[in-house]
Amino acid sequence: MHIAYVVTPDAEPLGVRRRFGRSLMRRLLDARFGAGAARVEITESGQPVVVGAPRPVFVSLTHTDRLVAAAFATARVGIDAEPVDRTPSHPALRSRMCSASELSWLDELPEDQRDQGFLRLWTRKESYGKAIGVGLRFEWRSTSFNPDDARLAGVPGEWHASDVDLGADVVATVVVEGAAQAIEVVKVDSCELPDLG
Repeated sequence: MHIAYVVTPDAEPLGVRRRFGRSLMRRLLDARFGAGAARVEITESGQPVVVGAPRPVFVSLTHTDRLVAAAFATARVGIDAEPVDRTPSHPALRSRMCSASELSWLDELPEDQRDQGFLRLWTRKESYGKAIGVGLRFEWRSTSFNPDDARLAGVPGEWHASDVDLGADVVATVVVEGAAQAIEVVKVDSCELPDLG
């Protein structure tokens, strides 16, 4: 599995982040299959799919105000990143998206670690939703990650999550269908990305 990411010095508008995402996906595909051999199309649901590759490959994209990352794998894959300064761990939100075992795990954490623990669960679940092509539109409480184990429970098939280091200011996770895969992470300078207009 390959992940390419770019960090910008300032927050970028959504349109710029989307262009960076397309550029990162193009870079990953060109490096693997040769320039222009495969391309990414976006489905009606917003899921990127690879067309023209000699074998099945899958891509996923995430972005925050200052970070854009793309994942490329030979199995269904999803990636998500959230800024660490986001504090979404409100009790009502936690109870809507966490399974009973996840809520217990969060409650056992020291108070000052709960927001980051919640973000870890959030990025795992959002990554899974991206991998299956539904984004946030699934029953979050019926899926369960044990944060001390990479496997996802409560869903068909086998899924593995990996925390990914994309910088100290984000919590990032990649989820892949099937067995865990080795991950190669490459940071790209925004000046190296082509302007896709």
